Amino acid sequence: HLTTRAEAASYLTTKTLLIDDQDREDVKTLADARASSKQITNFLNERIGEESEFESAEECLKNMLHALVQIESSNVLVIQDEMDVTCGIVVQTKLQKLMLERWGETLAMDFTHGTNNLGYHLGT
Repeated sequence: HLTTRAEAASYLTTKTLLIDDQDREDVKTLADARASSKQITNFLNERIGEESEFESAEECLKNMLHALVQIESSNVLVIQDEMDVTCGIVVQTKLQKLMLERWGETLAMDFTHGTNNLGYHLGT
């Protein structure tokens, strides 16, 4: 499938940027301190002196979910609490539906269990 510019931007790591080893160490320190992706992007923009064309994580997620909804037989469910705070997102693709039909009695789940710096659990 074709990769959009936003998707490609999300694949970038500090190894693909024109920064030195000290900048990489500083980014690692910020990530370890649970700095937001926006804060890290701002830090790098100041360090390398240019504006990033990266979307915010929120915009990237909105665009991805919107794109998934456009795909035939894909479902997206956004779960919000009584204060309209998103507390869960469920995505089911056409392939996942086919797998559920075939192996519906089996439930296999995999979660990050806090191994990311995003502040939430990511599960499949």
